[in-house]
Amino acid sequence: MDPLGASLGIANPASTVGGRNAPIRPITGPTALSQSTTIEGEDEQTALTRELEELRKWEQLERTRQDVARLRELKRKVLAGDRSALEEDTNRHSSTPRGESQSNLGAPRPKDPETFTTRDRLQYNCWVRDCEAIFRGAPSTFPSGTQKVDFAVRFLDETTRSTWDAYSQDHMRLEASWTPTWEELKAVMLDTLGPESLRRLTAHNGLKRAKQRPDQDPNSLLAHLNTLWSELGDYPEEQRRMDFMSALLSDIQKELLLRDQEDYNTVSKLNTLARYYWSKMKRTTTLPEHPARREKSRGHQAQDSLSGSSQTRKKAKKSGSAKSNSKPAKRDQDGPKDPNTACWGCNETGHFQRDCPKSKEDPKGSSGQGSGKGSGRRS
Repeated sequence: MDPLGASLGIANPASTVGGRNAPIRPITGPTALSQSTTIEGEDEQTALTRELEELRKWEQLERTRQDVARLRELKRKVLAGDRSALEEDTNRHSSTPRGESQSNLGAPRPKDPETFTTRDRLQYNCWVRDCEAIFRGAPSTFPSGTQKVDFAVRFLDETTRSTWDAYSQDHMRLEASWTPTWEELKAVMLDTLGPESLRRLTAHNGLKRAKQRPDQDPNSLLAHLNTLWSELGDYPEEQRRMDFMSALLSDIQKELLLRDQEDYNTVSKLNTLARYYWSKMKRTTTLPEHPARREKSRGHQAQDSLSGSSQTRKKAKKSGSAKSNSKPAKRDQDGPKDPNTACWGCNETGHFQRDCPKSKEDPKGSSGQGSGKGSGRRS
């Protein structure tokens, strides 16, 4: 039995399966049971179950040996100054998780955590929650704190990653065998949001100012309060309920005070009742529009009116240009529409003077009748 196996309480499987490289044969019949390491009076099913447990422990032991050897080599490279080896190892082992449990094979891959950029406490909480959800979904992929840290560091921006690298280098200089943990990484990232005393003071002031808007769902208000409560650490449940109650709309508070206090003695019950009364108020009354939405709607209306007037001007200009470009209608060449219209040349009806046949025969006018204009100088 090797030292690592002895520390884990794992027997050498060679005595059970005939050596590490020997083929594993199913135990069948009384002869096979007698050749295997068995306990007197043990039946075949019990022997198979016991052997399966021993083989699983052996497999876990071999995987642990491989991880120890890999991490020792990685540590040697990092101490020698090769910081890129840590990132390469992280990308290689985090992109293709190994040893994922059978129950997770058919489940969809969870989304990557949101990158933490020290924006606020809400972003920090989302980063921690998403990372821990992935850790719980694949426990065999992240058996140690080092693997959890290697995965979570991938979702830090350059500033926060530099902060963590400096923290790690300081501890490795003080203690060569130091290994990071997930709790240490969370604490260092939380400190990037500012000193704890300042964060607590800001959270207390935020709780005093917290008020529900008429168009705000109580769920949204509760999410905001949860962010502030997380800054205060171990915050009493009764105080949480009182903060939530005082932040609700006055009309909702009046409805809640008419009920028995046992109906909302927890934050979850209070949230359920608050959402019920808020939905009821929303159906019966028209809530005032949020100022930001009102300004946005006004902007859209102004834009629509400007676009409408612009289109009207374009249409008017287009119609005006069409009128100016239109050619005058040609005069009727077939004669007057009124048959009683008389020719000014011959005083006959049915044609105009320009079409008068007599003027074509005698251009100077044979009868002296004409349009009244002179025909030149008289002698």
